[in-house]
Amino acid sequence: MCGHHKYGSDCNLACFSCMGGQCERHTGRCIGDCSSFVACNSKSKCPLFKFGDECQSECKYCYKGLCDIETGECLKGCSDKRFGSYCEDRCSDRCLEMECDNDTFECSKGCVGTYTGGICDQMCSDNCAGEGKCNQQNRSCLEGCLGGYGDSQCIESNRNKSVFLILLLCLVTSLFISIFFFYTGAKEEGLQPIIYE
Repeated sequence: MCGHHKYGSDCNLACFSCMGGQCERHTGRCIGDCSSFVACNSKSKCPLFKFGDECQSECKYCYKGLCDIETGECLKGCSDKRFGSYCEDRCSDRCLEMECDNDTFECSKGCVGTYTGGICDQMCSDNCAGEGKCNQQNRSCLEGCLGGYGDSQCIESNRNKSVFLILLLCLVTSLFISIFFFYTGAKEEGLQPIIYE
């Protein structure tokens, strides 16, 4: 057991806000009531949602405001769909129902609106038809593409493909015409008699 106003494994931490200086050895929580100069509950050195030497730091996302009076680590979990030892992390608001894996941050129920990707950080193509939604894994548009787009993600324009094919056809045709005229011109030159003087 530690003396008055002391706690911790070596009794080297202070709990001055406890009435009569009596606090639990391991947690620093007041055994009796709190001193009149500190507005705290009877089980804590600091008021709810507060921690630190003079209760100046906040643990505002801890469930019911219960946090370690020294470190601010949440004792009973988190509120407001937060996670982490200090409830400092939360899922993206782009996650459906703001639910995600607490280690990877990947959205567990999918994405809202036209967002996609594991952490809903990408957008479906603007060329997706209907509501503009797409598959979460491969980004293929669920309701097809708007007119003029043909690939599964509705990124490549059919018009671009047509223009490319027309240009390719023109190039090949020009090449054949050039080859044809080159060979026919060479044959005509070869048929003319050579005149010696």
